[in-house]
Amino acid sequence: MLVLEQLYAQYEEQVDVVTIKLTGKDQLAEVNRFIAEYRLTLPVLLGNTIAAAETYRIIQVPTTYFIDRKGFIAH
Repeated sequence: MLVLEQLYAQYEEQVDVVTIKLTGKDQLAEVNRFIAEYRLTLPVLLGNTIAAAETYRIIQVPTTYFIDRKGFIAH
């Protein structure tokens, strides 16, 4: 997560960096504590586990993808 925070700080004017929490086990309060503890400034979203997993074929967590502005995984 800290690497993503560094990317966000370095490139925030050029790209959007967003993290999506998908495990489905964490509550909003727990996520907010994590954000505060690590002093994250990048957007962190709580995602629908099933929809995101199906869309991006996530088979393990954590998984990192770079997705272009059209919603496709960038290679």
